Amino acid sequence: MSDSSSWELEMLELARAGNGDALNALLAESYDPLLVAVGFEIGQQLSPTYTAEDCVQDTYSYVVAHIADFAPNGEGAFLGWLKRIARSRAIDAARAAGAAKRGGGARRVRVSDDMASRIGDSIDAVAAESGTPSRVFARKDISSAVRVALGQLNENERLVIVARLFENEDWPVIASNLGNTVSGVRSIGHRALTKLQELMGGMSRFASVNRAMIPRKENRKT
Repeated sequence: MSDSSSWELEMLELARAGNGDALNALLAESYDPLLVAVGFEIGQQLSPTYTAEDCVQDTYSYVVAHIADFAPNGEGAFLGWLKRIARSRAIDAARAAGAAKRGGGARRVRVSDDMASRIGDSIDAVAAESGTPSRVFARKDISSAVRVALGQLNENERLVIVARLFENEDWPVIASNLGNTVSGVRSIGHRALTKLQELMGGMSRFASVNRAMIPRKENRKT
């Protein structure tokens, strides 16, 4: 068994037992392969209003809720499961397209590589100031890890993080856009950045570049 397969099985065992950090690390590792697969295999079912990134985000939301139901069955089984879920999400989105057009649809936060990298740098800055462990990811994995972490925030938290850290919006503008007060959106932003730091720190313990750090069976904690 290859190192990558062994790592995946370790992560799946931990994730199915309820370890959210292991699951997030696994999702971060799978992000790029799944994104490519979605584009090639079900791209015809996507649209400008429902992109491959949207499909992956919806897929991951499903996985977080149903990971305990997944039974590993050979190498590549997890990615195969993700693809099947993604195909189902795309079909559901296509069926709902008419209703979305009539109702205007929900606002989604789409994160570019540059945006993810800048958010990751902000998380590092917070970690340095607080003296807490920073993220430990290969450079190529940072954007995937940030996207997975952002997916754990609620929509308002994501909107504030993107508006403030990437779009450089002033607090009064963000407050106006969200129908909130300046103190309210500041509080949302602080809470969201703290959550991102915790999520990224947790994932980094199980990042594939740190396979030697995976807890052995005798001292695992869930």
